[in-house]
Amino acid sequence: MTDLANVWVRGTRLELIRADQIVSLMIGDTRGNAPAEATKIAELRTLSARMGDRKDTVLPLLAVVASGAEPRQVHLRSYGPRVVVAALARLTGALAAATARSEPMLFIHAKLGAGGPNWETAAELPAEWTI
Repeated sequence: MTDLANVWVRGTRLELIRADQIVSLMIGDTRGNAPAEATKIAELRTLSARMGDRKDTVLPLLAVVASGAEPRQVHLRSYGPRVVVAALARLTGALAAATARSEPMLFIHAKLGAGGPNWETAAELPAEWTI
């Protein structure tokens, strides 16, 4: 089994965070306040019904990370209101599945596909991450 200390999740700015340092995952505040606060499900339903699939409406998927003196928020990816909950659920599933694998190290990153937002797990650092 792979220990969460050896599972890395990629943020939007090529930042890698260790999965064992993630305190929580959340959908950022629909009002755009900074620092972000968790979106309430009722707000998300209202926004989704009002905004639909407009390309200009996105919500940040965030990880609160406890590394260093203070917890901090890391932006993982932004999604539209209709798919952000599925993206969050798939990320938690990818993290759980990673612990069932027997790899020395794993990397999880967002991947868009025909089935909507998903998270891909790789045993090696993807070539496009290296500069």
